[in-house]
Amino acid sequence: MFDEWVRRTGFWGLDSLRGKKIRQHYNDIQYMLENHNHPDVFAKREGYLRNILKYAVEHVPYYSKIDLDAPLTSFPVVNKNIIRDNFSSFRSSQYQEDHLVKMHTSGSTGTPFAVLHDKNKRNRAYAEMIYLWQRAGYRVGMRYLFLKMRTSLSRITAWSRNVIWYSVLNQSEENLENIRRILKSDQKIQMILCYPSILDILAGYLLTHGDTPEMFNVSTIIGFGESFPAKTHQKLKEVFGCQNVSLYSNQENGMLAIECVENKEFHVNNASYHIELLKNDSDDPVNGSEPGRIVVTDLFNYAMPLIRYDTGDIGVWKKDVECGWESLALASIDGQKTDFIYDTRGNQKSPHIISVLLEPFDQLLQYQFIQEDAKRYVLKLNGAEGHYENAAFLTLLKDLLGSDAEITIEHVREVPALSSGKRKEVICNYKKPHKSFNEANHA
Repeated sequence: MFDEWVRRTGFWGLDSLRGKKIRQHYNDIQYMLENHNHPDVFAKREGYLRNILKYAVEHVPYYSKIDLDAPLTSFPVVNKNIIRDNFSSFRSSQYQEDHLVKMHTSGSTGTPFAVLHDKNKRNRAYAEMIYLWQRAGYRVGMRYLFLKMRTSLSRITAWSRNVIWYSVLNQSEENLENIRRILKSDQKIQMILCYPSILDILAGYLLTHGDTPEMFNVSTIIGFGESFPAKTHQKLKEVFGCQNVSLYSNQENGMLAIECVENKEFHVNNASYHIELLKNDSDDPVNGSEPGRIVVTDLFNYAMPLIRYDTGDIGVWKKDVECGWESLALASIDGQKTDFIYDTRGNQKSPHIISVLLEPFDQLLQYQFIQEDAKRYVLKLNGAEGHYENAAFLTLLKDLLGSDAEITIEHVREVPALSSGKRKEVICNYKKPHKSFNEANHA
């Protein structure tokens, strides 16, 4: 398509004028991920790791007491709470904050969090996005639909990326029908980017209305932010007739792995990250196919190096890849698994709304939201006292759930963990007596 070509040409042309900063990162990522076992690639990875470790010891206060040539295993495993409690100590002394980008996240631990990225890190993140999306069928300039809770994209950015953004803060039939209308009326849309749980509802809605692949022009679907159930893969293939993959990423790092189009394994982006799987009860590496904590060392964020960062997710190594893309691979990733909740009128709400609402409260250590009954809710907060008034949380939640919502706020010292070591940020103990359309199609 001509407009796609114009955007692609314009994007790479502008990058060329700026010194090919994204193109250079893209070429590096492509070379490293497509030549995984080459000695030169191994040397590159080792060099990137050695450089970030040395830099951290020299310029980041938190690591200043570690020996300059110490191996990775000499560095402590850290998590969101450790970094937030020592935020200034994790920052490089060589970067001014007004030149940095702050990335906010909550993630599967229910822990609001922010990390600083420098400009080179952001260029690397753009490049890995382009390359990994491309593995799923994306092309720079391709028109796509981005279904998300909210976005900070400006109109100019949305136009340049050829993206239509649509809010899925609620999954009412009206909203689903609007999405359906967009997809049918705009045949230039070739990709959908969304949470798998929302994709499941959307696919169910479209199937119920008799929609079939020839009614759309979608060729690629990428799910992010949570686990991608097999049944959702199947629904999407039935209604759109195209490949759909799961992207494993987070705001604090970037794109860590992507599922192959055959849905056989997750290919690790070890061009940009060093990933370890550590045991649940120690910082020792797992044995073979034993599940382990996914611990990430970011090789390119020099403004705020994240070294041996525990993501809160669980992974399993895969010894032999099946799809033909020779790379380091994970057989599975146990990421965010949350329950759908309901407002006081019985309308289904995505669990991601809670993390979006609580994102600004970055002094929180942890939170957990529980729906106990049709109108009864509990919000557990760790770290809110002394920083925020209860009324601030109540106002936001009543706007979301209804003015008649009965909300109890509990201040706790620790949100209980599951047996896996993960913490579930949204729990619904309420069983709705009569299934709504959305609920029936999510089942």
